[in-house]
Amino acid sequence: MRRVRTRHTSRFTVVPNDLAQHTHLSLRARGLGLLLLSLPDGADVSIRGLATRLNEGEIAIGRALRELETAGYLTRRVIRLTDGRVITRTTVRDIPTTENEQPTDQDVPDATHEPPTAAPEPAPEPAPDAANPSTPPAEPTPPTPQTTRPAAQPLAPAALTAGTRLLINLAAREPRLTITAAALPELAALCEQALAADITPDQIHRTLTSNLPTEIRSAAALIRHRLTQHLPVWKAAAAIRDRQKASPATTQHGLHIAPSPAAARWTECADCARPLRAATPDGLCGNCRDDLAA
Repeated sequence: MRRVRTRHTSRFTVVPNDLAQHTHLSLRARGLGLLLLSLPDGADVSIRGLATRLNEGEIAIGRALRELETAGYLTRRVIRLTDGRVITRTTVRDIPTTENEQPTDQDVPDATHEPPTAAPEPAPEPAPDAANPSTPPAEPTPPTPQTTRPAAQPLAPAALTAGTRLLINLAAREPRLTITAAALPELAALCEQALAADITPDQIHRTLTSNLPTEIRSAAALIRHRLTQHLPVWKAAAAIRDRQKASPATTQHGLHIAPSPAAARWTECADCARPLRAATPDGLCGNCRDDLAA
């Protein structure tokens, strides 16, 4: 291979070899990382926006973004703006970072900013008045006690219902479906309704984790939607099973099937093999019996 290099003065992007030659990233992820580094700040880098820009599907782009996120080249944080809107802030870097080095939601100050002005030195305390040496010094004001909010106590084992344990196990197996303590009682009640309809915890887990979207904005809303969509069907199926157990002789449409009468058995003449409607004492038909009598 022979390389031809050109010195650029505008519209170029410097990419480190660690990203371009990354052995654990797919070619699609490395190419997407190069594209993200070349875009200006504020560009639309959502999965749908990138799919519109590129000749790639949303699933492939989402998989490449997760590769870059796992490698530390990309971070996505959900933040709330001052006007109440919730957005996803995406940050892409040319040097990967670890989880311990992730920046906070606040913008990191630029190193070129001027250092903060040093605080003025406190003025020296005035000397005690020599004319009134007997004046006692003023007593210092005791500090105001600060009230601290008690930390949230963990749930006692007795308070863990079947629905609560199911949601806790769900969050342990799928961290993206972790919910807050405020949403736990409502969703636990929905899970207990599903368990009362003879739905196993594994069935509920599959219902809540199958075909998850790439970005989950609210785990509680997703769990609530899926449970409320499936609960009517589960309860109807449980009611049908209960009716079938109560009347096992009833068919699906509630009709009893009477046994069909046994069909008459035909026989044959022992001499000419002519079919006979009923068996005769000598096993012969009428013609053969007459011939034998003659």
